Amino acid sequence: MYNERWAEIRGYPLDQYFDTMHTWKDSIHPDDRPVVSDVLENHLSGQTPFFDQEYRVRRSDDTWRWVRCRGKIVSRTPEGQPLRFAGTQTDITEYKQLEQQLLHAQKMDAVGRLAGGVAHDFNNILTVIMSYSELVLLQVEGNTRLHTRVQEIKKAAEKATRLTRQLLMFSRGEAIAPRILDMNRLVIDIESMVERLIGEHIILNIHLDPTISAIKADAGQLEQVLLNLVVNGRDAMPEGGTLDVTTRRVQFYPRQPLPHPEMRTGTYTELAVTDTGCGMSPETQKRIFEPFFTTKGPGKGTGLGLSTVFGIVKQNRGFIDVQSEIGEGTTFRLFFPALPDAEERAERTVLALVAQKPGNETILLVEDEAQIREIIEVALEQAGYTVLSAGNGEEALALSQQHHGALHLIITDVVMPGMNGTNLVEQLLVNRPLTKVLFISGYTDGEASIQQMDKEQQALLRKPFTPAILIDAVRSLLDNESALHSTTNIFPFD
Repeated sequence: MYNERWAEIRGYPLDQYFDTMHTWKDSIHPDDRPVVSDVLENHLSGQTPFFDQEYRVRRSDDTWRWVRCRGKIVSRTPEGQPLRFAGTQTDITEYKQLEQQLLHAQKMDAVGRLAGGVAHDFNNILTVIMSYSELVLLQVEGNTRLHTRVQEIKKAAEKATRLTRQLLMFSRGEAIAPRILDMNRLVIDIESMVERLIGEHIILNIHLDPTISAIKADAGQLEQVLLNLVVNGRDAMPEGGTLDVTTRRVQFYPRQPLPHPEMRTGTYTELAVTDTGCGMSPETQKRIFEPFFTTKGPGKGTGLGLSTVFGIVKQNRGFIDVQSEIGEGTTFRLFFPALPDAEERAERTVLALVAQKPGNETILLVEDEAQIREIIEVALEQAGYTVLSAGNGEEALALSQQHHGALHLIITDVVMPGMNGTNLVEQLLVNRPLTKVLFISGYTDGEASIQQMDKEQQALLRKPFTPAILIDAVRSLLDNESALHSTTNIFPFD
């Protein structure tokens, strides 16, 4: 006999349940009926002592709930036919949702590990391509035709660099690398990628305000934000529509209403993404930034896109405002504090001065990839530095002991076979505590251990990089200049 709880799970009053369902099996999801029938038949025939199965049942509002049904035959007819079944049925919908969220998280972690490993190897290759391209360009300046061809090689490598950055967005522990950033330039750089993402059924309009101020943010992270918002807008317009990407200079004055309660008056650079899609209800808008929350069907979304957007914008000192109505589309407005003109000019001046200053210090270079080690060594020696080169940590320790003069800087890869970069530095600094350190890395795993080290004496340079970027980083660190974070690849540990 069915009870009140049985009917409650299905959303019907008990006295109406049998009016709406012809049999118990009618309420079971069509995909689950075959396995439920098999498990039940095995129990009824005596092959299994209990019936124990999870399946979905239809509610009165046509939604589905997961239940776990457990029980057994407690009496039979004289002929041995089942007569009475006793058991329990438990609503496990929330448990199933948590289980799916865990599976999503595990899948994302696995993809992140794979992406990080691929990006590490690919970044090593790109470092070689970009570096040698830059050196060749300096040698063929008088040959216009050859200069153009080599320039195209370098441009292709730079495009591949953006792809590896996209891979690293899915890897674990991506660190923020803020720099002076032109939002208009960022939008232009990924316009072609946006067009491929949205498809031909959606019209893309880009409106860029030439008066916007520069901001200080991580370019790779903001690219991810823009792409996530574009994908969100695309999915809201399955039948087609219009997607607008807009930049704007915004000035908020005292006593003027602000889009976000934590914002302050001043100048902001706004990035807005507007779609003409289905829109969102107020209830949905309250939850859109929750991890794993999604309005898409099974298999069509992880629910991590907008929560990632929220985290990145907040990490880069920005704010989000959402405006949406059912059937009227949605607008996401992102606000980032504008960088004062004086600060922008100062940072660019420091970088220019660093690039012009030659070097004469001694540097210990440690890199297990022979091609990268060779190109770094060539670049440093051309800039005036004396270079001691090692292929692994043990060799580097031996060189340090044999060298009786000053050792001004250590450049070491983070992830290496055998002794890694952080362990090497810890041992080297015991006898050379004043030596500065520039870590180089193409993979976020392994970088967490260097975040707690001396912020004044050490910095990190991300692969891929060019000789010019490397020399600027070296000179900046040796001189303790603030230009360490004036490029995407370089940042101090702050």
